[in-house]
Amino acid sequence: MYCLRCGRQIPEGTSFCDACKETVSQPLEESPFLSTRIVLPARVAAKSPVKPMPEIKKKKEQERVKSKRLITAVVLLSLLCALLTAACGYGVKLWLDGRREHRLLLTAQEENGRLTAQISAKDDEIDVQKDKVSQLSAQLDELASEITHLEQQINAYKMQGSEVDQSLREMQDDNLRLTEEKEALDAQVKSLEQQLSTLKSKVSELESKNDALETKSDFVDRHVVFIENDGTGYYHSYSCSRFKKQSYWAYSTNLAISQGYKPCPDCQ
Repeated sequence: MYCLRCGRQIPEGTSFCDACKETVSQPLEESPFLSTRIVLPARVAAKSPVKPMPEIKKKKEQERVKSKRLITAVVLLSLLCALLTAACGYGVKLWLDGRREHRLLLTAQEENGRLTAQISAKDDEIDVQKDKVSQLSAQLDELASEITHLEQQINAYKMQGSEVDQSLREMQDDNLRLTEEKEALDAQVKSLEQQLSTLKSKVSELESKNDALETKSDFVDRHVVFIENDGTGYYHSYSCSRFKKQSYWAYSTNLAISQGYKPCPDCQ
């Protein structure tokens, strides 16, 4: 039921709302409620119940049905817009994730190249140190031979003991010095070998990360496409030569196909 004066909804069995039943005889300029109100003549009795005519009821029922249909259409349109917005947001997220993974992949590749260069330099340095160790070992062998020869000369020529002893002491000092240098070089070689092992472990770890990043990048390349506002109706892969990367939308491949887009002949 609706008020016959202002159009407010009222309980069944009444004709006017509480605000209108006291002034029902006064004309109503405007009502913020329904447009199906009835302007009564000035001489209508204050509290006389008036029943709406069948035509008015039918018109109100039609307007109520139209209102419900309009509300239903608005709700469905809102749900469709929400779904499209979510799909676009998901596609943009996938594209941004792909770009971020691609940047991480490039960074990992640069780090891998840098570590490979360091390993190569360390290998060269180890080779040089090994050559030095070999040379020192040869010198030590020569000195040991000379010491043996001098000891034989000492046994044979005891008269020349002072000079031979002096030479022997010098030789022993050289031998001790060379021995200390050899030990120092051995320690350096061991340290370099440990550094080489650490670098190889880092390279292995970076290669594993690199493989994971390449897998993610391949996934994005397979499942994310880009659509430009060029009127062609094609979708492109990221590496397509026709993809200008200026004004575009990121879609999943299935979504792009469901929206009626076709694959670009240049990038397929």
